[in-house]
Amino acid sequence: MTPIEKLQAAMLAHQQVEIETHHQFSGGVYARSCVCVAGTLIVGKVHKHDHFVAILKGRVTIADENGSSDYAAPSIIACKAGTKRSLYFHEDAVFANFHRTDAVEIEAAEADLVEPDFTSPFLPGNKLPALEQASCHS
Repeated sequence: MTPIEKLQAAMLAHQQVEIETHHQFSGGVYARSCVCVAGTLIVGKVHKHDHFVAILKGRVTIADENGSSDYAAPSIIACKAGTKRSLYFHEDAVFANFHRTDAVEIEAAEADLVEPDFTSPFLPGNKLPALEQASCHS
């Protein structure tokens, strides 16, 4: 188990919060933006394809198996496929992922872009099952 997978396993012992997420599809591009409050920690799923992440507001530390880096808005980061990452938000932040896909629905895009992760509590679109849901701002 990698350090990021261990972090995810430890996080699952705590109540999860649903991240405010917005989805847009245009011309073969899927953009997903997320609003995170300071102190939020996310462990993402593994993406099947290279893509970009843009930090639009705030400050975040992104870690993967190669180490960690700090980013402040505005920043654009090229992300390699096959990598599991964690993101820690030092300030209230907005970030966006940009993916190439022919999908025009959230579930289809996630199936096209994300490796199955049965350890993640999140459903497609960053949704939590209703019983585990808590406010993003609590």
